[in-house]
Amino acid sequence: MTDNLSIAFGGVYPMHWWLTRKPLVRSIAKLHKIHTTAIQERGWTLVPFDSDPLEDMEESQRIMEKLNEKAGYLNPRAYRSEFGKFTGEARYEIWKRIWLMNYFGLSPRSKQTEIEDSQA
Repeated sequence: MTDNLSIAFGGVYPMHWWLTRKPLVRSIAKLHKIHTTAIQERGWTLVPFDSDPLEDMEESQRIMEKLNEKAGYLNPRAYRSEFGKFTGEARYEIWKRIWLMNYFGLSPRSKQTEIEDSQA
């Protein structure tokens, strides 16, 4: 995925996912070129959805929620009403990423995001 969001991604995502954030790029044509170039450089082939995109997105959200709970970014659902959705560590990580994006245009992956998908 390639985007130009200027908000930090507050959590972890599976290692096989590829995410490039370009918050300073405002042209959709430029973002498309960056995305297409990256896909070609990796030798990937685009394929059409074989299922409903909404179902695919919902499944991705479930995977991400499990990963983020295991990584310690999200509190378990049973504790969210009392402690909130994000853990203290996650709040710090989001603050750090916002700072890096605002001042340097960077969106780093923390070491903790390198959690194997099999742990989800």
